[in-house]
Amino acid sequence: MTISKILTNAFERTISDMVNLKKISQCIMFLQIITMLYLFFPISVFAGVNLPWSTTYDCPEFIQGSDDLNCDGLQEAGGWTDSCGNHEQITSAANNPSGGGGRGQRHWYGPGTNSNSGGLNLTLSEQPNEIWFRWYMRVPEGLSWDRLNYDKLIYIYLHPTSVDSEIILEWAGGDGFKAAKQGMLTTNSPTGSGGWATTMGRSIYEGGDGQWHYFEAHIKIDTNGSNGIMEMWIDDRKIIDEHNVDWGGFTQGNLGIRHILIGSNQEDVAASSGCQPVDFDDIAISSTGRIGPLGSTPITTDPAPTCSDGVQNGDETGIDCGGSCLPCNSYDPVDPVTGLMKQTQIMSESFENNSWSSRGWYDGTDSTGTALGGYQGNALRWTWTTGSTRPTGFSTIRRVLDESVDEFLIEYYVKHDTGWQGSGLAWHPHLIHVLSSEDTAYQGFAGSNSNLYFESIVSNGKNYPVIHHQDLVRAVSGTNDLTEVTESRSANHCDTPYALTGATSGTCYDSGGWYSASTWNPKTVAIPANVWTKITAYVKMNTFSSGVANFDGIMKLWVNDSLAIDSNTVLYAAGAYEGATWDKLALAPWIGDGSPVNQTMWLDELSIWSVQDTGNTIDPPSGVTLVN
Repeated sequence: MTISKILTNAFERTISDMVNLKKISQCIMFLQIITMLYLFFPISVFAGVNLPWSTTYDCPEFIQGSDDLNCDGLQEAGGWTDSCGNHEQITSAANNPSGGGGRGQRHWYGPGTNSNSGGLNLTLSEQPNEIWFRWYMRVPEGLSWDRLNYDKLIYIYLHPTSVDSEIILEWAGGDGFKAAKQGMLTTNSPTGSGGWATTMGRSIYEGGDGQWHYFEAHIKIDTNGSNGIMEMWIDDRKIIDEHNVDWGGFTQGNLGIRHILIGSNQEDVAASSGCQPVDFDDIAISSTGRIGPLGSTPITTDPAPTCSDGVQNGDETGIDCGGSCLPCNSYDPVDPVTGLMKQTQIMSESFENNSWSSRGWYDGTDSTGTALGGYQGNALRWTWTTGSTRPTGFSTIRRVLDESVDEFLIEYYVKHDTGWQGSGLAWHPHLIHVLSSEDTAYQGFAGSNSNLYFESIVSNGKNYPVIHHQDLVRAVSGTNDLTEVTESRSANHCDTPYALTGATSGTCYDSGGWYSASTWNPKTVAIPANVWTKITAYVKMNTFSSGVANFDGIMKLWVNDSLAIDSNTVLYAAGAYEGATWDKLALAPWIGDGSPVNQTMWLDELSIWSVQDTGNTIDPPSGVTLVN
């Protein structure tokens, strides 16, 4: 047994014996032994780590109370267990597959209040006054609450001070998150919304979602009682942003951060939950700047502000806009990605609240889903539970465009959680629809005159953008090439072979009318997980010559600035439908076979523009590596 284990066991026996006054002398003897061992042995358990520091728990399997801990400077914090007898663990069962290493930290919760395993501790040798602390955490579906008064995830211990004072990062109530002050003279703890319900996509009574989520806290101890900082991100949503916090740096002399406890106590786990594990992994600490989610580039403390870095900094009032940049409501008339000349914005939605009808939406205006953490401000959050066809609280909303157009640019930002699987099939989920001027205000999406579907499909673990075009109303037959027979036909696969239009596949089946569709999904550029990604698509109607349709429509789609779909031979309408335009938009998320897992995606900053093709559309930038 190591010296550190001897000390730990001795200390725990001493504390236990203190409840028995008959053993006071024995307690004193134990404390003397511990003091002597500490003085004469430079034990690693008391050594601190230097920053930057990180762990992926690429360490031996560990069960507290049974094994020696040898893992990147982490220390045992307590030998207690949950009510089922489970100790703190480092185990492969707690590994985040998106990170490194092969294990994670498993922290056990039992029913009721403060029934938990012991947690792990980390001592910081430099005791910095400012840190960024990142962790990933997974809460199982089986962990639900009778009430969530607190769930103390991370303790940040401050030093020096006359008494212990801590900052506790914790869930707070149904949808709150708090950086709670403990042992401080002031008690106004920084708090934000967007906690449990927003992150899990369900109430505290329904349990966790079984998915890995990214958390990061930025804490700076004050020097004058009013200039401390607390910033908090969950899944890249900023939920706390306070820059006038009194952490006791001035009033109590809390000048640095001494150590950090990972995994602590809670109130009040539902009895029906039994004992459940909460897993931690991919933890990192920096004293120089924000760390960001896995796969991102660390952000320095004071990045040089520019108007194109995708971050709100400098004197900007929004991301890359305001201040010395262009006003946030303005635009460069030549789109920098597509090279197209923007003319009029004919639709715009920033998803700041659920008051849909006030902004011109109709149909399912009782839908909910706007939440904190958007690309700018709030965003529309769609969360599917396993087996559900629609996201929780959302049905279908529709809107008529300000102009009817035969050529348009659609732009929006999306983000998918790290566990995103879509439908798990080669079709669905349906997301965004742009419909024809020939379609009615409440046109069915599968039975339309001309419906463009903008969505994505997961294939071989990668999420690829997809555009479908469907025109059941115009279809004549089932998989017959009628291009030389009639101009009164579908522009898609039932009457027009999909290969002629530059599509990658086609669909034709009888659904009480021939469902006729073509699909563009070349699988060249994937949409990354858990980061805001801009999708830009350009659509231009094909031309007509003496009543005959030409195969010269345009369809292009970019993922950020990488061209993913590129076809100049599209047929959107046969000759009998010359003059058709698009004038309606619908948001109708749908997984017909039911979602294979609990999963969440976000949508933000959606806009549609009438445009003019200047003939200067931009080729893919050099040096871009396409994801196959």
